[in-house]
Amino acid sequence: GIGKEYASPKDLAKCWWSTCDLDHEGHLLPPPLATALTLPSLPTITDGGLEVWTGTDVLDNWTKTATGNGSAGTLTKETTDIHGGSASALMTVKANAASGIQIKQTFTNWSNDIRGATVRVKIWAKAASGGNAPTASLSSTGSGSTTINLTQSGAWVKNIITLKVGTISTGFVLQIDRTGDVDAVRTFYVDDIAWDYTSDVNFCYENFNNGTYISKGSILYRVDSSTGAMFFQ
Repeated sequence: GIGKEYASPKDLAKCWWSTCDLDHEGHLLPPPLATALTLPSLPTITDGGLEVWTGTDVLDNWTKTATGNGSAGTLTKETTDIHGGSASALMTVKANAASGIQIKQTFTNWSNDIRGATVRVKIWAKAASGGNAPTASLSSTGSGSTTINLTQSGAWVKNIITLKVGTISTGFVLQIDRTGDVDAVRTFYVDDIAWDYTSDVNFCYENFNNGTYISKGSILYRVDSSTGAMFFQ
């Protein structure tokens, strides 16, 4: 009936109206028909599987930086000890505190729709215990950065790095580093870098505070009630 927010107690979102046209005496006009929404997309991690190499030491879509005077760290294509696909990255530092190795990438296809959201990137790594821990850092202009130590267990482990995106952010940079120890050569493997979310489930909807919220797995979207624009939440 008129004045009720919902038409059916069995499905509270079945007939929810955000606006009705009450400007015409004696008439109640329903809101406009629904229009299709365009889901915002996450920025692109290029070759997160670390599969594309030129030779055995050039990872095509990542920038390598090796440091250490005469004891520079190395990056090598690994095809035996892998987490997924056909290759992983073997990163090695020498027995020298000045030795270091880094891979870095700036993600592409930035969208302002991700501003204000909290994002998660997963990094599969295998590192033996001992020595300086490998680190991963995710940064964004206007958001600062988050740095974590990658787990050193001698087995493949999924590491999660989380970052709250600032309101003026314009991009993401991910880098993975290891520095040398004076007592021994250290090696570790990296593979399958990707956004960490679950999306193979149905959409769920809820109306709250003059907006519509839509979830799909671990992703939450917000639809602006006045413009129809859709954002990551």
